[in-house]
Amino acid sequence: MKKEQDTFDRYLRLEELHEMEELVPMTLPERNKVRQWVYHGHSVSENPWKYRDHDGDELNYLDAYHHHLEQKWGEFYLPFYRVIPTCNEIPEVYEGGFPDDESFL
Repeated sequence: MKKEQDTFDRYLRLEELHEMEELVPMTLPERNKVRQWVYHGHSVSENPWKYRDHDGDELNYLDAYHHHLEQKWGEFYLPFYRVIPTCNEIPEVYEGGFPDDESFL
């Protein structure tokens, strides 16, 4: 069910969503989950499970979603973006392709 909200609140929630999408790495399914959460009138800084960090602050939706999946699937859950190396971890590409040694794998 969609929460009632005025136009200004909706604008702030969408700005918060766009900022998160720019700064936080996430997969397409995760992005869709966050967008659905915001579409239904919630803030990205809230979560339906009321998970909190060690300081007692409420986790944002994406972090809480990861925590929820880790509890559900245990060691089998690993977000896709944690498996893919960042640009800094990918070796330079030479004219002939990647170096022959497989130390970067």
